[in-house]
Amino acid sequence: METLINLLWIETIKWNTITITAIWIVIFLRLIIIIRTARDISARTENHFFQIISILLVTIIPFPIWLLIYIAIRPIWTIIRTNWDLNINASWILENSIIQNNARCQKCWTLNPKEYKNCIKCGEKIKTNCKECNSEYPKDYFYCPFCGAPNIER
Repeated sequence: METLINLLWIETIKWNTITITAIWIVIFLRLIIIIRTARDISARTENHFFQIISILLVTIIPFPIWLLIYIAIRPIWTIIRTNWDLNINASWILENSIIQNNARCQKCWTLNPKEYKNCIKCGEKIKTNCKECNSEYPKDYFYCPFCGAPNIER
């Protein structure tokens, strides 16, 4: 009888240990999820109110529900990605404005100010005169921008 009681006691201790270990694992995983969410939302927005709401959402609401809500309300792009996109767009606009304000030489591909008639690097003619209206325009145009006549030299 005593051995049976000892055996039951040992089994109870085993199950208690397993239960306590499982509870600690769940608490540990929950903390990791909260920390990961805090890092993720901090990378996506600088709005402190939104950051606190997101962390509280993950802390209070059960797993499958908070995950769906969090994915639905969090910003799609990170702050770094958003700034990177803005920088790319700004550099594209700058490059495009530089190209629009200059004429490219067809021989050496140097950008020259639009008012110049010859390339500053190789001396190639970069402007031509229209055969119809005698207006001057860049040589790489297919048609005269003033009268629409085709560029015969092209």
